[in-house]
Amino acid sequence: MTTTTRKSKTSTPRFIVLDTNVALLSLLGKSHSTLCADENDILDVLPNATRESLWISTSLNSTDTLLRAMRNAFVHGYGEPQRQIGNLLLLECPRPKAIPFLQHWFRRLIGESSSFKTLPQEQLLEVLIAPEEERQDLFIGGVIDREIGMLSLIRGNLERIAVPLSIFRASGTSRPNFSKFELGDYGHSVRFGDYEAAADFILFESAPDYRRRLNERRHSGDAGFGPSLRRLRIQRGLSRSDFPGVSAKAIARLERGEVEKPQKKTLSAISKTLQVNPDEIESY
Repeated sequence: MTTTTRKSKTSTPRFIVLDTNVALLSLLGKSHSTLCADENDILDVLPNATRESLWISTSLNSTDTLLRAMRNAFVHGYGEPQRQIGNLLLLECPRPKAIPFLQHWFRRLIGESSSFKTLPQEQLLEVLIAPEEERQDLFIGGVIDREIGMLSLIRGNLERIAVPLSIFRASGTSRPNFSKFELGDYGHSVRFGDYEAAADFILFESAPDYRRRLNERRHSGDAGFGPSLRRLRIQRGLSRSDFPGVSAKAIARLERGEVEKPQKKTLSAISKTLQVNPDEIESY
């Protein structure tokens, strides 16, 4: 194998955009982003890409250009093609045969499904450049599978969560139409037709780290198993008498802190009714 030395860009870009649109560069910030118009641009930036870099492919053609560049990097010895060079956000679905290669080179592959939907582009880019503490609580894209009744969502920090569609309950005259899934409001909401669910609600249901941060902001006297049980019960719309095998009096004593923690059999019955793991109750 012949090794060829290429001149690389000196800075480590946070965003690597596979496009020629300079407006995208302005939206993401010129100081920590770069455009790659062709294979040579990709090969130039490749040595400085890190595991934290976010590559953004705006079209099927740009993804194929990326793949050809990675092939050439392997053939000619540019960079280190065997290492993972960051995360890849696809704004257009790639060819199915390309997916295994993209999964090999990137830590996270986002948007590989033809059913995947993202925020409108301007909103998407604004979320991506937001501070970590903000973007982690927003959604940039997702895909819905009505056959199995699940929704997969990508947070602004690129972490993925999955929630059952059953958590989206009808409210008044508003009912979720799962055939009309979209994201909006700069990642603050998910919509199913006229039905709208806040990102906070979804994260509370599915993300222990979100609940932990929320609980840390609460008064220390409102922590522990009892207060968490009360919050989770109310959030689920349950009364104290809705726990089979556990009396309303026992639930009340737990919520008031008169009993620090239930016995194993009682804990199992409570967690089954709440539909959460026993060790996750205190995270609410």
